[in-house]
Amino acid sequence: MPAVSVVVPVYNVKELLPLCLDSIAAQTFADFECILVDDGSTDGSAEVCDAYAAKDGRFRVIHKANGGVCSARNAGVAAAAADYLVFCDQDDQFHPEALASALELQRMYPGDFIAWAFTQDRSVWDAPSSLDGVESFSSAELARFYMGHYSCGPGGRCCNLMDTFVWNKLFPTAFLREEGLQFDPSYKHGMEDATFMFQFWEKFFARYPGALMRWCPYPFYFWNDDNAKSVTKQKDERLSRIDRQCTLYDIAFVPLRDNFPTPPKALASLGLLLTRQFCLAFNDGPDAGTDGLWDRPQFIELMEYFRTNRYYHVYPWVLSMRCKPLCRLVCNSYDRSQWWYWKLYRIGWLLHRRSWEWL
Repeated sequence: MPAVSVVVPVYNVKELLPLCLDSIAAQTFADFECILVDDGSTDGSAEVCDAYAAKDGRFRVIHKANGGVCSARNAGVAAAAADYLVFCDQDDQFHPEALASALELQRMYPGDFIAWAFTQDRSVWDAPSSLDGVESFSSAELARFYMGHYSCGPGGRCCNLMDTFVWNKLFPTAFLREEGLQFDPSYKHGMEDATFMFQFWEKFFARYPGALMRWCPYPFYFWNDDNAKSVTKQKDERLSRIDRQCTLYDIAFVPLRDNFPTPPKALASLGLLLTRQFCLAFNDGPDAGTDGLWDRPQFIELMEYFRTNRYYHVYPWVLSMRCKPLCRLVCNSYDRSQWWYWKLYRIGWLLHRRSWEWL
């Protein structure tokens, strides 16, 4: 039985797929299986998968009718034979020492959950890999992790994104099956990773309340998001920024508030990220979905959270006034001279400072 299973959902990415599969074949840790789930490809990707399986016995192929990345990943998990499992998207790449490092970290920290950084900067891969600087996060510190850890690494270009991805984490296969954890095929517009991860966290920490997540800052994963066939872009249609943040409120903010011992200030920081994205949406054009924002229950609940707890920041303050031009002005100023941003920030603080806490 292999030590680790690599699950790769494949759909119509023939020209990029060899780079991904070559990076897996080149792993310094050789005791793995790679499950290629061909999700009804029509461009020759299925034949590429079959060719790799024919020349390397560690690769095997599942051919299925098209059902989306969620159903493809579920099929891969069901077929996995190893104790541990990692995901890789069809257009991305593993560092040569990715699997060896993930399993070494698991050996160093038995019973904990292993994750690592990612990068979009290929120059990072020239730096020697390292397991130094591993950080620990309890169930009470998930909000701090999601607010402070994006992609990084020596020389790496950071991505201002919450790390809700599944392809930079080492999953215990039996745990996924015992808990019935699957990707929801109804998510066809994005956010399937975030939904899966927060369901995973709830069940993982419920079973292992004393466990920690161990996060390695070296980027063992290359995220090739700059191409049109990125898995994150292969959706029926992309969610608007408003829809994405409302979904994040439901699947991340609410669980961290209700089901985890999250410190109030850490939760407020996560809420602040959502409010900034709400403000930014007013720069996204007519398809941003901002017309109905004021009536969204997620928006109303989030504004009430800041008001009830008396947390002040300029983003929730201007949103509470429901003034689109003011929201637009704050975001535009922050990205440029910042003069209006700080002017409004200070005005709001003068109005709130006697009884509100400055975030």
